Amino acid sequence: MKLRQKTITIMLITFLSLVVIFFIASKTIIVRSFLNLEEQDMTKDLNRIVDIINYDINNLSLRNKDYAAWDQTYKFVLNRNEEYIKSELGNETFSNLKINIMFILDEKNNPIFVKGYNLEDKKEINLNKYEEELLYNIKKDLPMKEINTLGNIQGIIMIDKTPMMISIRRILTSDEEGPSRGIMVMGRYIDSEEINYIDKITHVSFEIDNTDNPNNYMNKEVVVKPVNMNIVSGYTVIKDIYGKPTFLIKHSIERNTFHKGLASVRYLGLSLIIIGGVFLYVVMIIIERIVLRRLLELNNQVYNIGQRREFSLRVEDSGKDELASLAKVINFMLVTIEKSFVDLKENNEKLKELDKLKSDFISSVSHELRTPLTSIIGFSSLIKSKFNKKILPVLDFEDKKVRKASEQIVTNADIIISEGKRLTTIVNDVLDISKIEAGKMEYKDKITDVSEIIEKSAKAIESLINKNIELIVDIDNNLPFIMIDEDKLFQVLINLISNSIKFTEEGTIVCTAELENEHIIISVIDTGIGINKENYETIFEKFNQVGSTLIGKPKGTGLGLAICKNIIEHYGGKIWVESKLNEGSKFSFTIPMNLFAD
Repeated sequence: MKLRQKTITIMLITFLSLVVIFFIASKTIIVRSFLNLEEQDMTKDLNRIVDIINYDINNLSLRNKDYAAWDQTYKFVLNRNEEYIKSELGNETFSNLKINIMFILDEKNNPIFVKGYNLEDKKEINLNKYEEELLYNIKKDLPMKEINTLGNIQGIIMIDKTPMMISIRRILTSDEEGPSRGIMVMGRYIDSEEINYIDKITHVSFEIDNTDNPNNYMNKEVVVKPVNMNIVSGYTVIKDIYGKPTFLIKHSIERNTFHKGLASVRYLGLSLIIIGGVFLYVVMIIIERIVLRRLLELNNQVYNIGQRREFSLRVEDSGKDELASLAKVINFMLVTIEKSFVDLKENNEKLKELDKLKSDFISSVSHELRTPLTSIIGFSSLIKSKFNKKILPVLDFEDKKVRKASEQIVTNADIIISEGKRLTTIVNDVLDISKIEAGKMEYKDKITDVSEIIEKSAKAIESLINKNIELIVDIDNNLPFIMIDEDKLFQVLINLISNSIKFTEEGTIVCTAELENEHIIISVIDTGIGINKENYETIFEKFNQVGSTLIGKPKGTGLGLAICKNIIEHYGGKIWVESKLNEGSKFSFTIPMNLFAD
């Protein structure tokens, strides 16, 4: 990815991340604020409802006081005058007071007046069992001495799942003097008519909720619960005259405030995106002109100098900022590179000349060495043969000195022949590696039988194997013929088998060949001394060999495995070793499928 693309990507990711973070934070803060406003509005509405209910309860208590603290009522309890009931406690009084029940009990809690009234039908009705139970509970739970102490009891009670406002007062004279002659109870249902009345006053709709347990809402004055995205409900607990939670007032409203908060967040987010986009665009233009364009020009100048390899050219380094400093550093580097390049070119020419002299010298010396080596080996073999045929038969072996001298001559001749052959091998290896490095190694490819070359290599090396080593050849049947220089393949196999013989005192040496994964894999496995793992790669380098790290083991030029590696890699194969110390080694190489003969 180019620097401009990276810069744009980073700025976009940063901008989007900031927008998302700011949006989430703003949403959390703003929406929470609007939720708080929603809850405050709900609390205000519920408190207004509760205030009106409490006002009605107080109003009911005041009206109860007007009748309970009145001489006419006081006399009625004493003389039970029926005219008082007709004139003061008729249906019209119940309608005006807006009460559903009235109980008058004497000082012994015996009821002397009990009446139920339907405000909607404006008719007197009989008490139902729940209202009678209320009367019984008042007689039971509010003895006269307690009501005398309290003076007034007012609040809410539940009558058959319908709440009722109730007021209980002592019956006294108009001057509120006693002794009390009993109690007067007035009650008004908080029914649909009362709810509609409160709704008109407060402009807040509500309902009585008896489906949920009020005890679950005692921890807070008002509990707000969203019903869905459009409706939210608020609950407040109403306690009865005993201080126990009796029912819930439920108020539901549309979530206009909440939706205004969401709209504010959306507008804020959109504003952020627009403003941020404009800001990002302006910043990108500034960065493009001040930084990126100059960097691109600097990059193009350096690239062109590199492509043209004209290190005498210089980049523009005007200015006093970091980019100008970088350009100056690049120019300094170009000066250094130019000088180094000139030096390197001169040294390279000298090295080429030296390398040519070396190659010519090695080639010349090697060729010059071959002729005398051939003569030495030939004449040594001839001397040994003539000595054995012509001289040994006529010698007097009774003479110890003669016998010892003749044995020494034969031994020395063998050493001369052996060392001459070893020196010839070294010269050939040096010539081969010199040809490989110079790219002058000749390959004479022809269709070749792999099995035949392996068998031929094994027979050629048999003379070097001592009696403690067994050479085994294990070749798969039906191996394909290959197009290869059979002399080079023979040379690789001889090198690998010879190495195994050098480092194996006893055991077996196995030559295998098998077809696997569209390759022919040829391996030479021995039970010799093994190789350290850290030497796996270095043994295939020039002038490095297995024996060079082992005391008392045979040494040579260290070119054999390097030549093998070059030959195998020339044909697109690979060569490697697997080994364990004191257990043996396995040298393997592959012949790829593209060498298979049709």
